[in-house]
Amino acid sequence: MSIQDINHFIALSRKEQVKIKPQVEDIVNVYLDGDTRKNALDFIKFIKVNGFTFNWGGLNTWYADYKKKCICMFKLHSGNKRPLTPQDLPNWVIHVLIDLEKHHDSIVEEDLHHIIWDGTDYCVHKNYDGKSNVGCRTTKGCSGGKTIILFNKEFSGMCIHFNPRFSNPDRATIDGIKRLLGLEIERTK
Repeated sequence: MSIQDINHFIALSRKEQVKIKPQVEDIVNVYLDGDTRKNALDFIKFIKVNGFTFNWGGLNTWYADYKKKCICMFKLHSGNKRPLTPQDLPNWVIHVLIDLEKHHDSIVEEDLHHIIWDGTDYCVHKNYDGKSNVGCRTTKGCSGGKTIILFNKEFSGMCIHFNPRFSNPDRATIDGIKRLLGLEIERTK
């Protein structure tokens, strides 16, 4: 698929996606390619095989629910630039939305805290890549982020809505994310 085709596809307005509520696989198959597509589809398969359901939640965004509880979010990012360039693509993101404290001991025992450290999500107005997020403003009281302790390591400038966030995760990171989600599955059985 050409950059022009992808730009057209991403340009679908939220209103248009509301009408069709696209399946995540349909969008991934158009938007991503190569190993990036393979990794994303593997993650989607894991989600579905383990009893999660994907629900369209907004423009290029799906929520994975397990027993009616949202435990992760899958997004395809188009960035803030219009139109996209080849360097902008592909970009998919997983937000892990489980309660990390409930799994603290297992996370430490299984050495998964490094995955969480790698998923630290900085405030867009401090120590980030200079891009802004929708809804984030320098005039907001949270601008600049907060300091948090994650498994005995301090991080400053973190988004106040912290959840581990992984952009274009590699195979090892995906395996770690799967295990984190598996902890939540085990806890709720």
